[in-house]
Amino acid sequence: MEYVNLSELVERFGGRLMTGKELLNAIGPAQRKLDCIISKYGDCGGERRKPEYLAQLIVEHVNEQRYAECFSKKEKALPEQYPSKTTTLL
Repeated sequence: MEYVNLSELVERFGGRLMTGKELLNAIGPAQRKLDCIISKYGDCGGERRKPEYLAQLIVEHVNEQRYAECFSKKEKALPEQYPSKTTTLL
């Protein structure tokens, strides 16, 4: 079996660097998602079992986490003078 450096694959598919912590935090959720996809749709002739597929799911998870963190910070930074998301107009 060929040795595959998962972090290199993730960087190649992600197009940017990610921290070791981000990578480690994403492996579990990405593997669970992959297991769910395979159980629901099959492994597509072994394609979904390749390390590249897991790397893409890791990139997806890290991107989701980064966007969530970014928007969470923006919402916290909004001054109180702005109306809330649920403004009622009369």
